[in-house]
Amino acid sequence: MKITVTSVSDSSKHFDAAAGFSPFVVDFTCLGGSGRAQFVPAGEALPIPGATYFVEVEADRYDVECLEEIHQNPSTMFVPETQGLVVVASVIQSFPEGTFSVTVADLRLEVDAQEKPPKMGTWVRVRLSGLCLYDTNL
Repeated sequence: MKITVTSVSDSSKHFDAAAGFSPFVVDFTCLGGSGRAQFVPAGEALPIPGATYFVEVEADRYDVECLEEIHQNPSTMFVPETQGLVVVASVIQSFPEGTFSVTVADLRLEVDAQEKPPKMGTWVRVRLSGLCLYDTNL
């Protein structure tokens, strides 16, 4: 997903390579809207407000709800207060090991269904919390 960083939290001063995580919390905009998430840079550089990054999206938790109705268009809604995201989309791939894929704009999510994955073409609402964006260095 392509994002533009709009701000970096003041408490984020440096990348802790020894701990293997980033203390950076960024506000960003993308094709799907605007949000807030942890940001892990490709190196030790600070994320720069106004800079554009191509990132992979992961989350601490996924809640999946299959929808009865068919929607006209996929959608996203970021929930900055909880570093969350809600995606409504049609399943584009379903795998027997329990994962499935959805795509909205330039965001592609691989979701662990925790149960039997929904069939291809099923509309789902996926709630993600604890978003983490990984800079792909592209």
